[in-house]
Amino acid sequence: MRIVIGRCHLLELLNDRNLSQAEFARRIDAHPQTVAKWVKREDVMSLAKVLSACRILSCSIDELYEIIEEKTDE
Repeated sequence: MRIVIGRCHLLELLNDRNLSQAEFARRIDAHPQTVAKWVKREDVMSLAKVLSACRILSCSIDELYEIIEEKTDE
C-alpha cells in the first residue's frame, strides 16, 4: 500500500476557527506569504509545521490533509 498526501484543508480549518492567515503565521512562526502558499496549495508544509499546525488548530493530520491510500501491485 502506498500513502499519498492529497488536498490541504488549511483554509477551511482557519475559517472554521475564525483564525486569520496572519495570526496563524505568527503562531506557527512562518512568514505570511508562506502560509498563503499553503492555503493556495502552491507548497506543502514540512512535517514539523504540520505537527505544529495540528496543535494550533486542534485537529488531526488527516483533518489537515487528505490522506489517500493506494493499493500497489506487490
